[in-house]
Amino acid sequence: MRSWERDFSSAWNVISANDQKKHKDTRVEAQDWIGEHIPSGTRVAVDWPEVSVPLQGKIPWMFHNPIASRYYNEKIDVRLKQKYEKFVAHQPFYDIINARFIQETPLWPSDMPLSLIERAQKKQVFIDLYRHFNFKSLSQLMDEGAQYLIISSYSYGYFLRNEDPRRKNVARPFVLDRHDLNIRHADHFVDDNRHGFLYFLVKQGRMFYEPLLDNDSPQAQFIKEFSPQKKQLGPVIKIYKLKKE
Repeated sequence: MRSWERDFSSAWNVISANDQKKHKDTRVEAQDWIGEHIPSGTRVAVDWPEVSVPLQGKIPWMFHNPIASRYYNEKIDVRLKQKYEKFVAHQPFYDIINARFIQETPLWPSDMPLSLIERAQKKQVFIDLYRHFNFKSLSQLMDEGAQYLIISSYSYGYFLRNEDPRRKNVARPFVLDRHDLNIRHADHFVDDNRHGFLYFLVKQGRMFYEPLLDNDSPQAQFIKEFSPQKKQLGPVIKIYKLKKE
């Protein structure tokens, strides 16, 4: 690509991004809808709170990861916490729980070959992924008091197979990230020293997401979706009401 073409492309990307920001993000649309339709104080499960709908809870939504929440609880001045409590007292407020659970040690799937586990244990990135991306069952979420569940394509898109048309609007934390290379997921294990390490983790994630996406779970009633339209930012947001069988 010639230099003037690069400059034009960069300028157009800036203009396009600026135009998109004029439209309300799908997560903000979902936040508004939830405030009108789900009673304040309700316990809501979220698949990846840090990148999902910015609901106000016991702590500010941007602190909803284990490290940040510990910092908030232990380090933030009590006067700032009191200010936050006064702020949320005048708007919809939700008891947010994470649909994922995080372990001190990796949770290796029972069907993952021992030889693959031994190799994965030598790489910190796989240790961290198998610690952090483990999903609670819907029964567990309801046992914890969750009445609703929110999922987003920023999360579930990482777990779907290559050919699944719903694998779109995936989070891109790195602008130059090649999603077509980094999240290629087949329906069978391929020991390629890259995607093979993630196959069993991704398979577990699909077991959580696919019944929801297919509206095939007797424990979850699909009630609302927010999907980005032309020139709109944000992930696909899906909201479910949880119910005992």
